[in-house]
Amino acid sequence: MSVELTKQEYLEHLNKHIYLVSLAWQTIQEKLLQTNLLTKEEYHKVSELIKVHDASKLSDEEFMPYARYFYPHEDLDKEQVKKEFKQAVMHHKNHNLHHYETLSKYVGPDYHCYIIEMVCDYIAMGWEFNNYLFEYYESNKDKIVLPPTYQQYLNSVLEVLKDPSLHMIEEPLKIKEYKNKKS
Repeated sequence: MSVELTKQEYLEHLNKHIYLVSLAWQTIQEKLLQTNLLTKEEYHKVSELIKVHDASKLSDEEFMPYARYFYPHEDLDKEQVKKEFKQAVMHHKNHNLHHYETLSKYVGPDYHCYIIEMVCDYIAMGWEFNNYLFEYYESNKDKIVLPPTYQQYLNSVLEVLKDPSLHMIEEPLKIKEYKNKKS
């Protein structure tokens, strides 16, 4: 695989993920508003966050390390690729509050917004990798360390998302829908 093909493959993957995060947001926003887990002001902030979700993955610090890790193009030093990828992941988490590692250190009145973005990210990854929201959360909740008020809010959001009307968040998304969206 050439360097250009590696870049193209990773960019397609990233675009797909961003689209799925947006679709997850579209799927849950009404329920969060109805249950008063999100104010109109927070709704608008989350909408803006979703528009720029994972934008740091386009940075010099992240793009090629992610691309080479997921779409290797030649006989690269595998240890060097892993090392650069780990650095890129750290950079990503340090620059994005929707990751609990960074959110856990954040103090601000808008933490709800970052938790919602995190949940949308988890839903999108579930659709991509068949490790759905509640399954993912159950298997990782011991690692997800947040301040008590943040954790309580996350638990409230997860409880609301168990509503049967939102069953789509735990079912695979047909890739055909994504391909149709791209056309």
